[in-house]
Amino acid sequence: MSGINGGLDYSLDLNDFSPEIQEQIKTLQKGVQTPRELIETTKILAGYTDKRIVPVLVDILGFNNPVAARIAMEAVVGFGIESKGFLVKATGAFNYAVNAYALKALGLLGFPDTIEVCLHHASQGTVPNVRRAAIIAIGRLRYRETELLSVIESLSAFLYQTDWSVRYAAVVSIESLLRQYSRQRNHRVTTVAKLKEMASSDDDFLVRCRTELALQRVERQNLS
Repeated sequence: MSGINGGLDYSLDLNDFSPEIQEQIKTLQKGVQTPRELIETTKILAGYTDKRIVPVLVDILGFNNPVAARIAMEAVVGFGIESKGFLVKATGAFNYAVNAYALKALGLLGFPDTIEVCLHHASQGTVPNVRRAAIIAIGRLRYRETELLSVIESLSAFLYQTDWSVRYAAVVSIESLLRQYSRQRNHRVTTVAKLKEMASSDDDFLVRCRTELALQRVERQNLS
């Protein structure tokens, strides 16, 4: 069996799986009939603890079913580093939903060596939801403190994008990093100044509100 939904290139030997899991994979391959059937199938597959199920779970991310996608993504993240390589591959699949969920999963895994992949999709992603997912993922990766300044500078570039949702995502990620690395005072001064400017002058009301919230949270943490 090869990829069925996400434009992914992988192969599976069904004989590697238990009879029950084989049947669930075949159900996906033939095409589920209802959203509920997809969710129930995903639950069974997500409970399988062999890492060879990861490609199938990643394929489910592209079925346009948020409940099934969440179940599959949580299961993939549960495999930890064993799922990282395939998730990186999935960010380039021919399915935007797979791209976005794979980036979200990489953010949840937190491996800092995936930042270049995330930065690529943050700047080159074809659709806004992929770019947003990449930007949010950047803010969730676990960096060494010596890497922080470079990461925040990279994120700051997205504060000036024309798409308001991309700017919004950049604010969320910058806030996450500022709060996560609260001892890095020198990184804060310039970045906080940029956020204050956005809070007062950004063209979009939602971006201004979210930036003000970020500033309040960062300041509250400074005082604690």
